[in-house]
Amino acid sequence: MLRYSIWVIILLSGVAWAETQRGTKSVNLVFVANINDTIAPDNLDVKAIIRGEQGNWSNGDPILLVLPGREAEIYEQVSHGVFGESGMMMQKRWLKLVFSGRGNPPRYADSEKEMIDFVLNTPGSATVIRAQHHKDYAPLLVKAI
Repeated sequence: MLRYSIWVIILLSGVAWAETQRGTKSVNLVFVANINDTIAPDNLDVKAIIRGEQGNWSNGDPILLVLPGREAEIYEQVSHGVFGESGMMMQKRWLKLVFSGRGNPPRYADSEKEMIDFVLNTPGSATVIRAQHHKDYAPLLVKAI
C-alpha cells in the first residue's frame, strides 16, 4: 500500500510540474503604453513599471497597468518573461505590493485584445503583449522588453 501511495504521489507531482510548464514557452514581449507628450519615452524603465516598482509616470500621473488574468493565453508567458516565476506568484507579488500601499492595483484582462482595447482607450495606461500581436498602434508607445 505504501509503495502504491508513493507512485501515485510521484505521478501526480509529474503531472503538476508539466501543467506549470504549459504555456511558458519563451516569447518576445512588448510594452505598450498610451502616454502623452509630457512623458519622455526614453527614460522609461519598462520592467520596473510592470513589476510595480514604479507607480507613476515621469509627469507624476499614476500608471494604469493592465496585466493578463488567469484566463489570458499569455498569463504564464508574461509572468515568466518579466518576473521569472509563475503567474500565481506574479499575482501574489502584486497583492503584496497593493496591500502594503507600495503599488497601484493593476487591472487584469482575459485576452490580449481586451488589454490593447483598454490601453487604446485609456490615457496613462500600459500593458505587455506578445510582439507578434502588436499592430501599428501609431498613438501608442511600443517598446521591446
